[in-house]
Amino acid sequence: MLINDLIRSDTRVRMGRWKDILSGLYIKGFCILVTSQSQLSIGVDSFLKEQLGEERVISISDISSNPDVDSLDVLVDSLAALKIDLIVAVGGGSVIDTAKVLSLFLNGHPGGRVRAFLEGQDSREIKNILPVIAIPTTAGTGSEVTPFATLWDMRNKQKYSLEFPGMVPDVAILDWTLTSSQPLELTLSTGLDALSHAFESIWNINSTEFSCRYSYEAIRLGLNALPLLIHNGDSESARSDMQIASWLAGSAIGMTKTALAHSVSYPLTIEYGIPHGLASGFAIPEILFFNSGIQCTSLSVLVSVLGFNTLDGMVEYVTDLWDSLPVGDSINMHLGNRILDVNKISVFAYSNMRSKNNVRAATLVEIAEILQSALARNRIPCA
Repeated sequence: MLINDLIRSDTRVRMGRWKDILSGLYIKGFCILVTSQSQLSIGVDSFLKEQLGEERVISISDISSNPDVDSLDVLVDSLAALKIDLIVAVGGGSVIDTAKVLSLFLNGHPGGRVRAFLEGQDSREIKNILPVIAIPTTAGTGSEVTPFATLWDMRNKQKYSLEFPGMVPDVAILDWTLTSSQPLELTLSTGLDALSHAFESIWNINSTEFSCRYSYEAIRLGLNALPLLIHNGDSESARSDMQIASWLAGSAIGMTKTALAHSVSYPLTIEYGIPHGLASGFAIPEILFFNSGIQCTSLSVLVSVLGFNTLDGMVEYVTDLWDSLPVGDSINMHLGNRILDVNKISVFAYSNMRSKNNVRAATLVEIAEILQSALARNRIPCA
């Protein structure tokens, strides 16, 4: 399926300038704008107030990079009494995930329901989910097209992946110009996130011919665009291609969910504060090599799609490309003087359900070996 066919197949996605697409917006009740401080300069807040009336728009711009369950409960409580008609999310994956959570719990679930729902203490049916317009300003998570929201319980050091079919945003606006001001490290982290989604949906027991179509295109675009952006962040074509790759990869994991690389990532983020994209993407070459050890039709097709003669040749190319990116330096910057505990990370990854989606079952010992190899390649200290 050609890229234009994939674009036309998703009726929720709008590509173009966000102002043109939002022009003429009208609601009767309140609109919640979920964004970050860094994105207020874009002007969506003032634009929405001009469109809807200043008193109808409530801006929330203090969203953390890892949405915490307790903080979300406080936020839901503060907004529960309002008659909300629409939520607009402008930002990265954490902003959009927060908007998705609000869409579930601000309509029929007033009063701090998030933790109770996640922990199974509140089994009431969720009805009348609020509509969400998602405008991503990063190219990585694909949250604008997935039914997932990643939440973090920092109090208990636990990660939740909230999944609900109706949580896919009603409209996703892809305006690549919003990603053009990303600093290098954010471009790297989000780009690795998109590519890890695409690879993970291919080496996945839930992959289908249809999901792979999205993954193949995401990888083809992302492998070309990300290195260009690291060396030339002003490349308009690379920015556009990376955002499309992010959307395609998000669409793919919406069908398959993620696998081993994401299982490895969660303790790296919870215990060491490593940004999610770096944590999920740094070991992709090692996991690709591990999965190349069995017959995997989707990986064989990817070899052909990318124009390689052999699977070994593709693995070598991906490894060399990863080595050309400042992945290890970025992770070491976040670690400071801390040393990664391979055994602790391996146990978490082995026991996490996402690892069970990997097309090749990995033992605890094999996960530790994958980690040690990836850490050594990236010159990251470990014990």
